[in-house]
Amino acid sequence: KSERADASRSSTELERELERIRSISENAVALDEKARKLTRKTQELELQVSTLSAENQELRGDRSLSYLIYGGGLIVVGIIGGLILPGLRGRRSNSGWA
Repeated sequence: KSERADASRSSTELERELERIRSISENAVALDEKARKLTRKTQELELQVSTLSAENQELRGDRSLSYLIYGGGLIVVGIIGGLILPGLRGRRSNSGWA
C-alpha cells in the first residue's frame, strides 16, 4: 500500500510539473511571436526614421537655397534702386548760393 501511495503522489507531482512545463512553453511561444512582431515594428520605424531624416536634410538644403535666392534678389533690387532713385529726384538748380 505504501508503494502505491508513493507512486500515486509521484504521479500527481509529475502531472503538476508537466502542466507547469506546458504553461511555460505556451508562454514562450507567445513571447516569441510578440518578439517577432516587435522586431518587425522596430525595422519599420527605423526605415521611417531614415526616410524622414533624408527628407529633413533635403528641406534644409532647399531652405538654404531659398535664402541665397532672396539675398541675391535683394542685392539686385538695391542696385536697381540705387541707379533709378537718383534720377527720379529731379535736378537741383544751381543758384550759386552754395
